[in-house]
Amino acid sequence: MKRSSFGVLATILFATLVCCPCKSWAQTFTFSTLYSFKSSGTGPNTPVGFLIIDSEDNLYGLSLSGGTYGMGTVFKITSKGKLSVLHSFRGGPTDGEEGQALPAFTQGLAMDKSGNLYGTVPQGGNSTACSNSRGCGVAFKLTPSGTETILYNFAEYSGSSNVILDSEGNLYGTATSNSDSGVVYEIKDGTLSVLYSFCALPGCEDGAFPSSGLVRDSPGNLYGVTSDGGSADEGTVFKLTPSGVETVLHSFLGSSTDGSSPGGNLKQDSAGNLYGTTAFGDPGNGGVLFEQPEDGKEETVLYSFCTLSGCVQSFNPVGPVQIDKSGNFYGVAYGPDDDFVVWEVNSVGEEAILHSFPAGMNSPGAGLVIDSAGNLYGINSGTSTNAGSVFKLTLVK
Repeated sequence: MKRSSFGVLATILFATLVCCPCKSWAQTFTFSTLYSFKSSGTGPNTPVGFLIIDSEDNLYGLSLSGGTYGMGTVFKITSKGKLSVLHSFRGGPTDGEEGQALPAFTQGLAMDKSGNLYGTVPQGGNSTACSNSRGCGVAFKLTPSGTETILYNFAEYSGSSNVILDSEGNLYGTATSNSDSGVVYEIKDGTLSVLYSFCALPGCEDGAFPSSGLVRDSPGNLYGVTSDGGSADEGTVFKLTPSGVETVLHSFLGSSTDGSSPGGNLKQDSAGNLYGTTAFGDPGNGGVLFEQPEDGKEETVLYSFCTLSGCVQSFNPVGPVQIDKSGNFYGVAYGPDDDFVVWEVNSVGEEAILHSFPAGMNSPGAGLVIDSAGNLYGINSGTSTNAGSVFKLTLVK
């Protein structure tokens, strides 16, 4: 039976710290905790989703709770580990809230050239038209000085995935509701327009349940993944033109030679190739790292997880991938002891485990962010006994 991608994400919880031997080719990283959140006071706690990074290596993220009103925050952490709270969510009807909702692993912020931040939160706002009694969430803008503007109050759909921007400041994202198989939307001048509704074809061959945010190329085409649908109902990589024409670039087969249930945001290189991971599929059902050309040419499996006996490396990757200047890939996955690990796959398809996380620590399943020097950053969302942290893997040159 096919396991749902939601089930994978919802069970990402714990890990074990083990010094893992790496292959001789692997680069060396040193692990450090850049900032540990506190469970008391009005600071952020329980970080959620993925981080973004600016040109000065400042990190920006969202917390599930904490802040002045206990409903979550937008925070900034400098490269030296100094924390600033940029906004404390107040909740509906005038603001959004995180408010102890189920963590959305595709949540994250976007930043424009002026340093304004954009994002969504899954609760709060002035509408209860969705199934969430605490409100359907909002899309917001936050200036560098901390002034918030509500750009849209979600109604039928709930804001739970990250948004991206075009040059005019319009927002694009994906969402689902209880009544459909998901949509791609645009928010412009305070109005939400559905650009495409999935499962418009028989058998949902066009895809169903978009499971991540989007990437956008210079002509304005949008790319993303769906966790279900496609010709084999194992998920898709799709392209959506500015006029709303959807094309399935790849339907995953979920067989011994292909992945199943893609998740996490795609990464696009300068040539337009798209990279991502699937949670399942291929010989060991451990998922794959794949490359998909934007012109719809055949997908390439770059690496198959869990091909060795006992899955002695990593398996079931989660979150987006990152690529360094040498073409090496990085991400997060389950480890051989049912812990969570940071993995590296080099340009010729060899894997090494860079770090394993302590037992009892919630997952860094939202993935990683990489700076210009090749250092990696991520979050641990915390447990009942700790409020989470931001970690850094420093590349040793």
